[in-house]
Amino acid sequence: CTKVPQAINPVRPAMLSKCSNVAYAVAERQGIVWLYGRPHDSLTPPPDPTRIPTCPALDDDRFVHIDISRDMPYSADILLENLLDNSHVPFTHHKTVSRRERGVPINVVLSP
Repeated sequence: CTKVPQAINPVRPAMLSKCSNVAYAVAERQGIVWLYGRPHDSLTPPPDPTRIPTCPALDDDRFVHIDISRDMPYSADILLENLLDNSHVPFTHHKTVSRRERGVPINVVLSP
């Protein structure tokens, strides 16, 4: 940082030494902001935005997109666990969004 707009001038050097940030490459596609999960610096080329997956219906005027968000009373780790564990859907959500007989093994590979 070389300037802190909210600070009272002059900014003390000791304060500037405590101000830092990590830059991440971002791109917007179809109204969604995508964040590249690794720090980005001026020495590395930015990620290729053409590799971002798109939904053709979002570009089609015959479709209407409604964006809804909702606050849920649970932590991010519980949300992440439920999103990563797709195999729980047929069992936990039986008779709502799936059926137990549709349960099959799911091969998942997580990589950095």
